[in-house]
Amino acid sequence: MEWLKKKLEEKKKLEEKLKKVQEENKQRKEKKENEKKKFDEKFQQWLEDLKKKENEEKERRREQEQKRKENEEREKIRKVEAEKRLKENKKELLKVRPLAKREGVAIVNGKTRNFFDWSTSPNPSFINKNEWKN
Repeated sequence: MEWLKKKLEEKKKLEEKLKKVQEENKQRKEKKENEKKKFDEKFQQWLEDLKKKENEEKERRREQEQKRKENEEREKIRKVEAEKRLKENKKELLKVRPLAKREGVAIVNGKTRNFFDWSTSPNPSFINKNEWKN
């Protein structure tokens, strides 16, 4: 009888030990799963942040490219307008200088003009705006 009681007690102790070990294993497993979930969540969050940053960077680059193109187009338009103004206002852009002698003929904007002094001009492309008056 005593032997049987001892065996039963040992069996109970072993079962309790087994339960404890199983509980500990279960807790460890849950802890690992929780850590894995946390890691996965952090990783997913990191991926989302990375995608957001990439999208923001792409959007920013796209906006910069668009602004650059708009600026280039504006510059082209400005240049064209400036060239038009230069062509239209060519006469107004020509310099006037005092008359040294009332001699010579020059072609100004496709027309011949008299009473110009070209001999004293330091700049050979120099053109007077108006005819010299008496």
